[in-house]
Amino acid sequence: MLVIAGAFGGASLFGCLTLCVVLLLVASIPNPVALGLATAAAVIPAAVYSSLVLLLDRFESEPWYTLLGAFLWGAIVAVVFSVILNLFFGGVVLVAYGEEAANVFSLVVGAPVFEETAKGAALLVLLLAFRHELDNMLDGIIYGALVGLGFAMTENILYFGSFILEDGLAGLIIGFFIRAGVGGLAHAIFTACTGAGIGWARSQYGQGNWRFLAPLGGLALAMLLHAAWNGSAVIADALNVGVGGALLMLAFLFFGLIVPPFLAILVIAYRSWRRQLEILRTQLADEVRAGTLTPDEYVTLTNPGARRRAHWNALVSHGVRGWARLHRFARLTSQLAFQKHHAAHGEPEPSGFRNRSDDELRAAISAARADLLAA
Repeated sequence: MLVIAGAFGGASLFGCLTLCVVLLLVASIPNPVALGLATAAAVIPAAVYSSLVLLLDRFESEPWYTLLGAFLWGAIVAVVFSVILNLFFGGVVLVAYGEEAANVFSLVVGAPVFEETAKGAALLVLLLAFRHELDNMLDGIIYGALVGLGFAMTENILYFGSFILEDGLAGLIIGFFIRAGVGGLAHAIFTACTGAGIGWARSQYGQGNWRFLAPLGGLALAMLLHAAWNGSAVIADALNVGVGGALLMLAFLFFGLIVPPFLAILVIAYRSWRRQLEILRTQLADEVRAGTLTPDEYVTLTNPGARRRAHWNALVSHGVRGWARLHRFARLTSQLAFQKHHAAHGEPEPSGFRNRSDDELRAAISAARADLLAA
């Protein structure tokens, strides 16, 4: 009963926050055509970038409900609280130091601190409520990036709408190039830093004092990158750099603030893939001996090339449904392997919403195999 009441209360709160975002968008962009164009221009890159982020999760894919929850937290929850806190902070600075100072401090201090904190809170919720779905740094990066992309989508609707109202389609095209092109991954990378810190701390299984500092370090890096990004716009506006200077500034932002952390994420992803394969090979070897998996299935699931070929053959031979059934089979085996890995480090089997014991996962794997063979 308490779980049902809590779920109902959470859904009601989320509904209220969603209504707040809708009202904010409608009030900020009163022209329906402009609102529609701005929404389309913001949703499309968010969908493309989210798909690219999900490609990082090669061997231990996350459940759809936590991925969607992370994105919606960024698009709705983080937006509402960021707006409230930024308005309060800007008002305080306005009264104390005037309008110009309020604008600068809101961009360089308020936005990085409040927005990254609001977005990072999603990762803390995931860690507490869905601990077994956030296994390592790579998972933290993926969830953090999705939160950031959700936030960027809503923010871009507001910006694109204002560009259209002020300068028409020309303003939208220029704004799209800057915000969805050059800076399309900015928010994703910022919050991915927080996610990396939380994911690393989670992988330490309660050992070492650094696990307390890593999340704070990740959050601080996210705020610093965000402040540098916003601060460059303030400097460019103050110096009135012109078109050439603006292009140079964009190049600096892209190659100085986006490319280096992006490359770091790729390095972390590569190292995580190798570690994930090691876990799969170690933990699933026992399942072959126990009869949960066949030797051929073990080879396919623990060999990247064979795994890719199997998914491609399933797609070509049986279409999307066949591919989805193989994907489910692989996801269940990975879940079992990581659950056993966590248990080897002293964690109990998970319980609660959508969690299954090892034996329940073995039964689900058997059922998934039957569906796969029937495809």
